[in-house]
Amino acid sequence: MAKRTKLTRTMTEAQFDNGYWFATEIKAFAKELGIPNSSRLRKDELENLIRHFIKTGKIRKSQRKNVVKTGIRDL
Repeated sequence: MAKRTKLTRTMTEAQFDNGYWFATEIKAFAKELGIPNSSRLRKDELENLIRHFIKTGKIRKSQRKNVVKTGIRDL
């Protein structure tokens, strides 16, 4: 059985794309990189932000907008 590659700051984009990463691994790595609100983002959103970091070396904020629900709650 082959040894799994670990997520590192120095990995290539190909290494990242060719690996399978559990959501818990992605979230922990995003937190280590300093990606804001990493615990609230979906796995695919985190993968895109990590891929951007690997390409550029810069942290990008998520484009996701939190929707605030206002008004009377329908029960």
